Amino acid sequence: MSSSDKVDLWNTDSGMESMSDSNKDITPVSERYDDEEEDETLVERLWGLTEMFPQTLRNHTSNVIGLTRQFITKTYSLSCTTTWCISTTAALLLMPVLFETERVQVEEAQKNHSKQLLLGPGSGSGNLGGGMAVLPN
Repeated sequence: MSSSDKVDLWNTDSGMESMSDSNKDITPVSERYDDEEEDETLVERLWGLTEMFPQTLRNHTSNVIGLTRQFITKTYSLSCTTTWCISTTAALLLMPVLFETERVQVEEAQKNHSKQLLLGPGSGSGNLGGGMAVLPN
């Protein structure tokens, strides 16, 4: 190869000038994928930080979290059971009273209706007392 050939090799277009700006990224493919790896989640980072603390502190923290979870679970279970007991008891004790009250009201309504049919539409208003009629002035 002559020196003129070497110059031509260096002066030739490498293809980069004809490419658009977005295609000129010459980062190797393996490095591009490294940047796209998922970041650690907060839980993963906190779990990694636990190694900084002594084992006794980690054990106590774990116990507190476990006891708190048990407390919340048992409290929720107790509240569900209590709610069921109260609502069932109320239904069993109050429903007969409500049915009886409704039955009495229906009987009164039937009596008033039959009275109105027998005596006429004005009988439900009652009179002013003693059978005395009011005279117009």
